[in-house]
Amino acid sequence: MGYAAILVHVDADEDSDPRTRLARELAARCDATLIGAGAWALQSEGAGDIAGGEEHGSDGADFVGGEEPDKPEVEEISAWLGRLGSHFRSNAGDKPVEWRSAVDFPTEFVVRQARAADLVIVGPDRTGDSYRSLDPGTTVIHAGRPVLLVPSGIDSLQARRILIGWKNTREARRAVRDALPLLRLAEEVLAVHVAEMGWQFDTGSDVEDAANYLARHKIKIRTKIEAKPKASGAGELLRSAKEQGADLIVAGGYGRSRLGEFIFGGVTRELLTTSPICCLFSH
Repeated sequence: MGYAAILVHVDADEDSDPRTRLARELAARCDATLIGAGAWALQSEGAGDIAGGEEHGSDGADFVGGEEPDKPEVEEISAWLGRLGSHFRSNAGDKPVEWRSAVDFPTEFVVRQARAADLVIVGPDRTGDSYRSLDPGTTVIHAGRPVLLVPSGIDSLQARRILIGWKNTREARRAVRDALPLLRLAEEVLAVHVAEMGWQFDTGSDVEDAANYLARHKIKIRTKIEAKPKASGAGELLRSAKEQGADLIVAGGYGRSRLGEFIFGGVTRELLTTSPICCLFSH
């Protein structure tokens, strides 16, 4: 099993060209369809739902129901989305791509569009503006697909050396399964279990079972247990990734909702906000 379709979020405020190039190259390596997704929500008063572009592949969107929003604002956003789509297509090379857009909140829009893809590629949230920027953590929790977080400025993912942040949980097991197409591309794979506060100590059997699972998929893997970490769980993963020359970390995405806000585990939160290399999360 590989990735047949890859969706990449195209930002409103950040130059998304590096991330688009990475997505394009990865789609070519996997022989996958590349789908671009862009959204920008109305900031004016008015109630109702926006629909259209994402369902029909057009560059615009229609307002459905509720009080009619500010027409000039809708026209401005729709025109911007059209230009964004044209730019995305022009940078796609000779491979056919799809473009989806809507006047909508980016996080909610991308989460819905995840239905069309095997992998979702996003960048970090640098502005905190939910009208124009995507929240990667919320996307990890809700997408129902593996989410590849690409730090700003990174335009390539060779995935020759991959580090797995192992923990015997549903999320980590799903992450390993979801990462199989990338793990097959790797020359070296290292599974690291960090025994820290909140992480159940692993005597070796759990991580060895994970290694045996990957070996049955013809993936060569080494294992490592950090029983006395010198840094936080994420810090140890990042340190090991640097030592190994890895350009990808695979990890479970841990979070829960509390009063409408998502509270993330320490490792997930730190990787989402500080990792200088790509991270693939599954929830």
